[in-house]
Amino acid sequence: MLLLSSDLYGTFELELTEICRQILALCITATNTFSTLLVNKGTSIPAFQTLFNYVVLTALYTTYTIYKYGPKKYFKLLLVDGWKYIILSFMDVEGNYFTVLAYRYVRPTLPLKNVN
Repeated sequence: MLLLSSDLYGTFELELTEICRQILALCITATNTFSTLLVNKGTSIPAFQTLFNYVVLTALYTTYTIYKYGPKKYFKLLLVDGWKYIILSFMDVEGNYFTVLAYRYVRPTLPLKNVN
């Protein structure tokens, strides 16, 4: 059965999805803001800056997958298809690393005031 977004209106699944979207949007905005602040201070730590994003995503999706399939099927999934997820994860981490690294060369659209 195909569910449209109007079918989910007011349900727990829709509310949970919206909460996850807002948390992820907040993480992306924080990454951009802190990247600009760090560049202005002369510091660059792109790998550490995206760590919180991955911790949140791992916590959400791992617990959901274990809840949906159970621990036994979850670990079977990791053994059979885990290598695919490792490759995709590596590519995603590298993409975010270079995106955050690129903030070093981009001027912010709004100047940040010095808070000293």
